[in-house]
Amino acid sequence: MAASLVGLVIRRYPRTGSAKWVLVTLADFANEHDLAWPSLATLERCCCMSRSTVARAVSVCESDGVLSVQRPPRGVRTSSRYTLNRAALAALPKLTDRLHGATSDWFDSDNLTGSATPLHRFDSDASLVAPRDPIPYDPSGTPQEREAPEALSSALQAVFTQAGKQPSARDARKLAALERTHGSEIVTEAAWEAFEVDKVRADYIAGIVRNLLADAGAS
Repeated sequence: MAASLVGLVIRRYPRTGSAKWVLVTLADFANEHDLAWPSLATLERCCCMSRSTVARAVSVCESDGVLSVQRPPRGVRTSSRYTLNRAALAALPKLTDRLHGATSDWFDSDNLTGSATPLHRFDSDASLVAPRDPIPYDPSGTPQEREAPEALSSALQAVFTQAGKQPSARDARKLAALERTHGSEIVTEAAWEAFEVDKVRADYIAGIVRNLLADAGAS
């Protein structure tokens, strides 16, 4: 097991969901040359994913420039050979830097080899991570005013737009409170992770935020 390589993937590769889990698994199988050759069946069992999901995750890692795959010729029954790009992973900033003042353009696709594309939720477009001024909430207002959803940051709203839904008034208030407490960027990161498993809900996002803060050693 290449322990240092697993650590690089966990602490620096900013994908969530299947792509990251498959890359962590490949890093665990890798030898001292960062080379691994588990079968697709083995990856299915270790990652608890279907073969098609594993294949898509591998393609994502390839496009990000952190993995190269040597596939066997058609008709040859042998495993693909996976080489993890240690240099590309090491060039990425630590994910915990985002909790301590890192700017929105911290993920730079130039740090990746090949024709990597920046990951969508960390796009350097400032409009996706711009801070917001919350709408004042007046508890003495009419019931209609009290039920009005709070304005979410443009980055968080983008998650719901891509999901094809809008948060309920109750969820909007909870999410706005999360943003005020923990910051827009970490809540947006959690929302993207929830989006990838089709659970864009305030309580679910709050749980991911708690895990991110715990992983970063925050109180």
